[in-house]
Amino acid sequence: MDSTRAAWERAHALRAQELCKASDSLEESVSNALQRTDDQLGHAREVVEARGNERARRLLENAQGLQNRARAEADASRARPALRLTRMAREQAERAIRESSRGSRP
Repeated sequence: MDSTRAAWERAHALRAQELCKASDSLEESVSNALQRTDDQLGHAREVVEARGNERARRLLENAQGLQNRARAEADASRARPALRLTRMAREQAERAIRESSRGSRP
């Protein structure tokens, strides 16, 4: 009986350890995604400041707001909403860059 219980406890401990590693991996994914978006926002800021129009500025402002919400979700350990919001922010930043490029054409 003791060996059965010990085996169950070992299995339970291993499963808990696996879940912790998965959680660490998800946290790392969120952190990496947030950093990629921060990098994209920095690039978009440079482009929009150099040659953006009003629409590009609004897109960039919206992107920053989404990123702020993504960080709040990440801080609250809500990984999936954080990933969704940071992806949306990155897409808005890309739109701001494209809009700035359109605005600079004759």
